[in-house]
Amino acid sequence: MGTGFPIHPTFTCYGNRPPAVSSRGSGSLRDRRAANGASSMTPNSFAHIDLAHARAQAGELVSAHQAGDRRALNRIRWNHPRFRGRSLEHIQQHEFALADAEVVVARLHHFDSWAALVEYVDTIAHSPSVLRFERAVDAVIRGDIDELRAVIATYPDIVRQRSTRAHH
Repeated sequence: MGTGFPIHPTFTCYGNRPPAVSSRGSGSLRDRRAANGASSMTPNSFAHIDLAHARAQAGELVSAHQAGDRRALNRIRWNHPRFRGRSLEHIQQHEFALADAEVVVARLHHFDSWAALVEYVDTIAHSPSVLRFERAVDAVIRGDIDELRAVIATYPDIVRQRSTRAHH
């Protein structure tokens, strides 16, 4: 069966299906993801990405690829442009280096590349206003209205701030 590539709580595992992109329909986002075969393990904080942990996950993904772990191969299939939509056999038969794994990990965090993820983490570390904004975004995503109100009360101009992240 494979090595059982570990899933970090901030990752979504879609099995052999791509993530749902439609926001239509009833139920929560978590319910729609579950209906698509996904776990509720989505990136839960853009303000707290640990690069050391992300690098370790990339290394684990390389090992899982070598072992033929189907969950890891599916994660590669849906998150690496070179392997998008390819068969699991095709993915396993081709070289998959640490740089490839870093691309997958970055995309699981909704970044186009590892370099973009690293740049974002550096920005968060050196810009209190960006960190505050991302914490407010996290509060919105979690539905934590009390935290969001507290942030807006303390930093009222945050409502005019825009994300520094690229969005598609």
